[in-house]
Amino acid sequence: MTLLSLAVLIFLLIESRDKEIAWWSWKIGETMDSFMATISRTQSVFLFFFLALSSLLTFCICTDPVYLYHVCSSKTLYASNSTYQSNLNTLLSSLSNSKNTYNKATVGGQSSNAVHGFYYCRGDVTSDMCSDCIKTAAQEITHRCPNRKIGYIWYDECMLHYSNYSTSVSDSPLFFMWNTQNISDATRFNQLLGDNINKVATAAASNSKRFATKKANFTPFQNLYCLAQCSPNLSGNDCNRCLVRTIAYLPNCCIGKQGGRVLNPSCNIRFEVYPFYKVTASPAGNSSTTVPGDLLQL
Repeated sequence: MTLLSLAVLIFLLIESRDKEIAWWSWKIGETMDSFMATISRTQSVFLFFFLALSSLLTFCICTDPVYLYHVCSSKTLYASNSTYQSNLNTLLSSLSNSKNTYNKATVGGQSSNAVHGFYYCRGDVTSDMCSDCIKTAAQEITHRCPNRKIGYIWYDECMLHYSNYSTSVSDSPLFFMWNTQNISDATRFNQLLGDNINKVATAAASNSKRFATKKANFTPFQNLYCLAQCSPNLSGNDCNRCLVRTIAYLPNCCIGKQGGRVLNPSCNIRFEVYPFYKVTASPAGNSSTTVPGDLLQL
């Protein structure tokens, strides 16, 4: 039953009850004013339930970005109130106010205090979801990486990176996540996964958005869903190379699991047995574990 249906049902029940009471009141000699007061009370109660349910519906739709992981420089620091910090704040403000699903910027020119940064959002999220994610990432990264000249942060919907140097392709730092549930008939599943994860990687590298998804049947009652994505600034060849190297890490984390993903700054892959793209919530029971893998010591 939808929230709107529930609101209508509550209204009808209250209206029916109050009209019955009002009818008996009329029979025993109550005035028309009493009947009108009953109707007014009914409308007030309906308005209360309608506003409450509307608030609940709004709460259900508006969800925060899902934080995944972050990495900070452990060797390069900036001083508080320094030029680098000022440039970083300007950079993050600029990126968080962008309306694009991908953007990069530099603040400080060629100086030693220059700050370079970029972000991109998952290829299937809306522009509003992307904007919300980047705003959250820009706020959180300075709290999670205080006074660090290099920082990375990943959410389910986006990733953001800043540093004191510029780079176009980076497959490190890297981390894994996996679904905690094991898959039945792992041998056949791994064969299906290997075939489809390579196909979706090829499709992403060939797509102008550097993003692709793929669905395959595993059993009559269970499907395999795969996703591959690169930063949109990568060429097709660079995207393909990044994804191939990323796929090579799957055996380290995710063989025999119902789902898993490998992420780095330039590209990422993911597979699950439920449709996780263009879906705002995952089914209950599909929890994940995150561990760093081959992290670059900055």
